[in-house]
Amino acid sequence: MPASDANVELHLKTSPSADVLVIYDDMMSDSQKLERRAFYLFANEERIRHGKRPEFMPLSEARHLEQVPIFQKTPAGAVTNELYAVEITARHFQLESRDHVVTEFSLPEFHNWFTAKKVFLFPAAVGADAIGFGAIGALNSPAFVEDAINERMARRH
Repeated sequence: MPASDANVELHLKTSPSADVLVIYDDMMSDSQKLERRAFYLFANEERIRHGKRPEFMPLSEARHLEQVPIFQKTPAGAVTNELYAVEITARHFQLESRDHVVTEFSLPEFHNWFTAKKVFLFPAAVGADAIGFGAIGALNSPAFVEDAINERMARRH
């Protein structure tokens, strides 16, 4: 579960496929220890929407990416043409550009109980998960993700 003060950072990746890298503090439920995590927003959109764990990336992914500013409310007056985020709650954000909403997202909340118990108790579910992951992978190919973010960015004009 995301920490109550998740210390969120957003970074824009423009190539080879456009996406937004989300970095945040996650609280480990068993130890209450914080772990810094990073994932690509659009590549993991469906997984997060269905309460599944996103595919986490190394924090070093942000090294050469442009940081996306995060505001407490939509800035008034001189709104930038660039992508920015507005914090709706501590765990829910809205990506905007030119005062238009590109997308909304929440930090992921998922259960991490993939253990031997699941394999023994629910072997068909494990197989179905593997098939589902393959289907999601096809939908979230780099070209699909790039088209999706570019389409959302184009709608702002």
